Amino acid sequence: VSYNIAGHTIDNTVLDDIKIDWMRLVDEENITQSDRYIRQGREEEEGRLLLPVLRIYGIGFKDVRVSDTSGMAELIDWFQNKAEEKYRVFLIGGVPSKWRTLVGDSREESSWKDIYDSLDGIHPWHVGRWR
Repeated sequence: VSYNIAGHTIDNTVLDDIKIDWMRLVDEENITQSDRYIRQGREEEEGRLLLPVLRIYGIGFKDVRVSDTSGMAELIDWFQNKAEEKYRVFLIGGVPSKWRTLVGDSREESSWKDIYDSLDGIHPWHVGRWR
């Protein structure tokens, strides 16, 4: 599953909607019960856990209107640590191509480095960047 937040104004309502929709997909659609749903491991104190993969595209892009990183940090922490175990995921961020250097298409505030570092996986958007 991939959620696309690119081009939107991100507030707590949007972030809560992502959580609510994920819980609905897990509880009502049982998508993570399928042996075809992709899983990836993450090391934790208890050992290696195989978790369902979830991607949120648009994290850290300049065109995503967000006042600060606290809501995004909270959402990431919820998916990785605070949610009931059945809702936890291996979280991939669809991020800007210049995410490592915080320039170009990336938000430039230093707090975004912590957001990028907190993700389990990074999927930078490079479409149209080379000729």
